[in-house]
Amino acid sequence: MCGIAGIVDLKKGIRTGELESMTKVISHRGPDDEGYILLDRELRTQEAIGNDTCAAIKGKNLFPMIGDLQDEYVMGFGHRRLSIFDLSEAGHQPLSDKTGKIWLTYNGEVYNFPEIRSELKERGYDFHTGADTEVVVASYLEWGEQCVTHFNGMWSFAIWDGRNHKIFCSRDRLGAKPFHYFLTNDKFIFGSEIKEIVQCADVPRVINEEVLAANLIYNLTDYNDQTLIKGIKALLPGYNLSARINVQEQKITDVNVYQYWDVAMTEEQDTAWEPAVIEKEIDRSIKYRLRSDAPLGALLSGGLDSSILVTKACGQLKERGENTADFQTFTACYENAGEHDETKYAKLVNRYNGCSENLVYPRPSGSVEKHFEELVWHLEGITYFSFFGVDEVLRAVEEKKIRVILNGQGSDETMFGYERYYAFYFKELLKKLKFGRFLKEYKLAVKNSRLTFRELCMHFAYFCFPMVRNGRKSSMAAKYYTPVVKKNLSAKQINQLLFPKTLDKMLYTELHNTQLTHILRFDDRLYMKHSIESRVPFIDYEYVEQACRIPSGKKIHNGYTKSILRQIMDGKMPDEITWRKDKVGFSSPVERWAEKIPEAYMDDLIQNARSGKYFNLKEIKTLFKKCPAHTVIQNFLSVEIFMRLFDVEAA
Repeated sequence: MCGIAGIVDLKKGIRTGELESMTKVISHRGPDDEGYILLDRELRTQEAIGNDTCAAIKGKNLFPMIGDLQDEYVMGFGHRRLSIFDLSEAGHQPLSDKTGKIWLTYNGEVYNFPEIRSELKERGYDFHTGADTEVVVASYLEWGEQCVTHFNGMWSFAIWDGRNHKIFCSRDRLGAKPFHYFLTNDKFIFGSEIKEIVQCADVPRVINEEVLAANLIYNLTDYNDQTLIKGIKALLPGYNLSARINVQEQKITDVNVYQYWDVAMTEEQDTAWEPAVIEKEIDRSIKYRLRSDAPLGALLSGGLDSSILVTKACGQLKERGENTADFQTFTACYENAGEHDETKYAKLVNRYNGCSENLVYPRPSGSVEKHFEELVWHLEGITYFSFFGVDEVLRAVEEKKIRVILNGQGSDETMFGYERYYAFYFKELLKKLKFGRFLKEYKLAVKNSRLTFRELCMHFAYFCFPMVRNGRKSSMAAKYYTPVVKKNLSAKQINQLLFPKTLDKMLYTELHNTQLTHILRFDDRLYMKHSIESRVPFIDYEYVEQACRIPSGKKIHNGYTKSILRQIMDGKMPDEITWRKDKVGFSSPVERWAEKIPEAYMDDLIQNARSGKYFNLKEIKTLFKKCPAHTVIQNFLSVEIFMRLFDVEAA
């Protein structure tokens, strides 16, 4: 788990200082090692090191410091390492094949690398490390760009193929690891995070008003390949990018951005949806993600998904002969916070499995406003007070020196876990004229969820009828945002994303555009802020492919969401967890934190607002005094702070 960086500049040549700045600004992603590879106009390579290069590499005195190199280079890769597999210097990157023609800078984990390595050994390849990086290089040599179809894991990487003068980049199927880039006909800049790209002076820093509008009005943050800064793109999940480097003509040619994986949305009536088949996929996914040479634990909220992971992981650890008392879980606890606090459920799971529990009582570090600024810097966009809780839990994980954490993200999207799925499911039943099933499930949903009859009706109207949802959003936008915001909104695209015509399309959209991509970006940035690798078993692509074949009536059944998972775990963990009806979700007492933001701080932001083109500042000031935790206030704080920290101008 690491951070990657790269610059290609075929006309002016690269500035090594900018490449070094790119890696420094993401040092949190890889505190264990630092490395570089540079290519001159003859495409000859030069390795270099930095201040944070591991002592074992530095001690060999083989390479110059990156800051000492002044020659004219047209390409450079940088790398920051967080050591997870093979903790020795053998995992140093960028890594080459034995010919020095193939170079890789890589962020992620290929969980099935032992199996791939065995296959490649049979084909004549030799391996000298215990890291998966070496397997990625060999896989590219064997299968070319199709190598990624052999991987099960999470990754973003760039390969320089000197044999073909080509750069090949890839991002994992569901987007657990990020890849951002800026591309012109003679320049290509890429990195794990946006903050790297803007280290380069030639990159314009102008707000992307279309993306901003979708962010502010509909909370759509990662629905396409655009970012909040115009011209900086994200390589989409399940996509590759390749390009030819023509040094003589000073051009980047044959750019090809293409999808290598997609999930089929079919409800096949076969054994694929049977609980035993799904359980087998869950067990395999967790087995893969328990592979680590670094200390490993889990986040445990006490909800269904994290409880399943902890229970399943502990079962596998016992089978391996390991003591579950050494398996540490971390839980956010909130005193006098009512429904926000799930401590009792987490304690129940820990006792059942014999885990070592860590109960964390989140309090923002330092002043609330400075903590919020810190989160905006790392999350690179719209941020919420609710992230304070997760951030403080991860700080506790970091203090325990645990490098790998399992978490339960991604389950709701595949197994219809959110309460809004009731609305889409009921609409589908009515369209299919299944009135008896509709009435039965509607009554049971009231019984087996925390929604009242009235709340369920409101959910149905809000999520199923564009007029209701759009009307509410437009009303809020008209009051708090300037007309320029709505003017830049693509209404047709928004309606396609938020109001799909079928359940299959809704599930597909939530996995690829409106929900999972949004969650996984937050997940990556929050964990890597603390130099922790997040592993998410419920987004294993083989599990997702199977889960998407399950008929909707098996996911919502007898009024319960995620019915298949509940059936799987029935009798295998406490019933109080398995059959919980009060889903809490991503919850924390944000009001108590928002009230601590000084009025003088807010006044300064408003009076000197870079984002004044987009916000009705008078209404923002009034709203802050009445309700400092309001979503609109969080949006204003996020955008204004983002524009300041990243030195972004209004369009």
